[in-house]
Amino acid sequence: LPVEEYPHVRARLPLAEEWSEFSRVCYLPPQAAAYDITFRLHGEGTLAVDAIEGRALRPEEFTVPSQGARIRGANSDAATVWYETSLKKVYRDARTPEAEIDAVEIAAARGESEAFQIVLVPREDADGVRVRWQDLLGPGVLHREHGRAAWVEYVNVTRPRAPLARIGWTPDPLLPDDSRDLRGGQVQPVWLSFTVPKDARPGLYRGAVQIEPAEREEYYGYYSRPSLPVTRIPVKLRVLSYALPEEPALTTMARITRCPPEGREAFRENFRAHRVTGEAYAGPLPARVSPDGNVALEFAPFDEAVERYLAKGLLLLNFPGTFLGDARGFFEEDGRWHGLELFSPGFNQAFTSYVYQVARHLREKGWLRHAILQLWDEPTGEAREMHRRLASLVRAAAPDARVCLATPPDSELLDDVDIWNVPLPDGYEESAARAFRERGGELWGYDNRLYSLDVESSSIEMRAYPWRLYRYGFSGAEWWSVSEWLGDPYTEPDRCGAQNGGGFLLYPPRNGAVAPVNSIRWELYREGVEDYDALALLAQRHAAACERLGVPDGSFDVETLLARITGRVARSIADATRDPRDVIAARELVDRLIEMASASSPCVVRFKEDRKGVFLEGLTLPRAQVSFGGVKARANAAGRVRFALPDEWRLPTGAGASPRN
Repeated sequence: LPVEEYPHVRARLPLAEEWSEFSRVCYLPPQAAAYDITFRLHGEGTLAVDAIEGRALRPEEFTVPSQGARIRGANSDAATVWYETSLKKVYRDARTPEAEIDAVEIAAARGESEAFQIVLVPREDADGVRVRWQDLLGPGVLHREHGRAAWVEYVNVTRPRAPLARIGWTPDPLLPDDSRDLRGGQVQPVWLSFTVPKDARPGLYRGAVQIEPAEREEYYGYYSRPSLPVTRIPVKLRVLSYALPEEPALTTMARITRCPPEGREAFRENFRAHRVTGEAYAGPLPARVSPDGNVALEFAPFDEAVERYLAKGLLLLNFPGTFLGDARGFFEEDGRWHGLELFSPGFNQAFTSYVYQVARHLREKGWLRHAILQLWDEPTGEAREMHRRLASLVRAAAPDARVCLATPPDSELLDDVDIWNVPLPDGYEESAARAFRERGGELWGYDNRLYSLDVESSSIEMRAYPWRLYRYGFSGAEWWSVSEWLGDPYTEPDRCGAQNGGGFLLYPPRNGAVAPVNSIRWELYREGVEDYDALALLAQRHAAACERLGVPDGSFDVETLLARITGRVARSIADATRDPRDVIAARELVDRLIEMASASSPCVVRFKEDRKGVFLEGLTLPRAQVSFGGVKARANAAGRVRFALPDEWRLPTGAGASPRN
C-alpha cells in the first residue's frame, strides 16, 4: 500500500515508571492484512507491553443519533420536511424521522448565534426554491435580517483518510445562495442560524422560517418547472437574560494561508463573526539589516495595517519577523535570518536589536498585549536547542514579550515559553500541564484530527472541542490554516496532508464574491466557542454569588461543579460525546445556572446524591424564592433549597474532578 494509506497507530508515552493505558480508533482498509503499532519514547528507557487488544466497533458507537422530527403542517404531497439539530450531519441517505413537533425551539444568549437544519425532500424536481426568515415577535421584535440561511452542499469523498471515515457524498460547505434548484427524491438540508442582538429583551419570541417557491418566469414560451408551495416552519426562540462577552474567553488563532488578494478583509470579518481572536499576520514590517548587525525598521506601513486589523475587532497578532521555521526546517532556504548566520555575533546583535525595537514600538502603541512571539513551530532535535537560545535573546531584549511554542511541554524549556501550544491529544500530559500553569504559563491546544470532514461525527466533535479545552485548563486554540487549498476543495477535499478537509475550514469564494464560504465544521466551532464563553461566565457569576452570600470556601466549589458539567460532553482530553442530547442538556444547564447566580436573590448550586439519585442543592438568601427551569422553590431559613434534575439533565456521577485544579 502507499505509505499514507498503510494502517498504523502512533502512541506518545510519557517517561513514567508505572503502567499506562491508551486506546485509539483506527480505520483498517479492506486490502490491508496487518497493523503497525509504533511506540515513541522521548528519552531512553525500557518499554514493557502487557496486552494489545482490538475489536470492531458497532455502528452505534460512532454514529451520531438523530434528534430529527417532522414539522406538523409542513409536509405535503409536494415535499417532505423535517427538523434536525446542527450537531448531526444529514447525508443523502438520511431517513425521514418518525417523531413530530409543532415548532423548532432554540435558545440563545444576547450576542449569541444559534443554528439548526431544515431538511427538504421534494417529490419532483423544483427550481428556484428559497428559504427565508420571518420576524420573531415577543417582548420586542427580532428582525429577520438577524437570520441567515445557507444551502448545505456535498463534497464527494473517494478515499477514506481518517479513522471511522465515510466515503461518498459528504455534507460540509454552506452555500449562501439565495435560491437552489432541488432534485426530486433527493435530501437537501438548509442551515439556518439566528444571531440575537446585544440589546434584545429576554423572553420567548415566536416567528417562522418560510420555504418559498420561485417566481414563475416564462422562457421561450415555457414556464420553469413547478416549485414547492409556500411552507411555514414555526420557530420559538428563547432569549436568555445574559449576554455573551464582547471579547471571547477562548483565544483562537487561525491562519489564512491562501485567499484572493482582495479578500483578506472579508476573511477577517468572517473571523470576527465566528469569535476568532485573530490571524497570525497583521501586516508587513519592512526591515533593513546590515551585515554588521545594525537594524532599521519602517513602522509606518505596519502601523497602518495593524490599525485596520484591530478596527475589525481582532485582538491577536504575531510579533512580526521572528518566526524562523517549523518541523520541516527553516522557512528560508539558506537557513539564515536577513542573510545572517544564526547565533553569529552579527546575528545575535541584530536579532536582539530587532526584537527590542519592535517590542518597544508595540509597547508604546499599546499593542504588545495583543502580540505573541513565535520562533519555531514543532521543533525537534537541534531545533529545540535553537529555540532555547533564540528565546534567551528575546528575554534579554523584551522580557514582557509573550513567547508561544507549539510542541509537547518540555521541562527543559519551561523558562523559555509563556504560551505552550500543545498538540492534542498525544502531546498532553497532566502533570506537565499542571506544572506549567503553576508557573503562570498559558496553555493552548491544537487538534488536527478535527479537520477531517469524512468522519460522520466531525460536526459534534467540533462543537465539543472547546468543552475539552475548558475542562483541561486550556485558554487558547490554534488552527494552522483555515484556507490551505492545494486544489479545488469542492471536488478534491484530500489534497493537503492526506486528510479530507486537511488545512481548511473555509471554502473559496464563489460566483465573483470575495468572502469565503463557511463549512459545517467552522460553524460548529463557533458554537463551541460560545459554549466556552458561557462556561467562563458561569465561573465568574458563581464566584460573585458565593462572595455575596458569604459561602465558606470550597463548600460550593465552582471548579467541581464545572468539571461535572463539562465531563458530560468532554469525556477525556482525546474524546467527546457523540450524542447531541449530552451537549444540549449540558449547555441548557449552564444557561439555567448563570441565570440563577445572576438573579437579585442569587443562588449557587452543587451536585448531591442520595438513595433517590442525583439532585442539585442550592444556597441562596434565607426564605428566598428561586426558579430553576421554570420550577419555583423557596429556601429554608438557612438558605438551602433542593431541585430535582430532569432526566435529560442528569449528569453521570463519574464525570470526575477537574484537571484544572
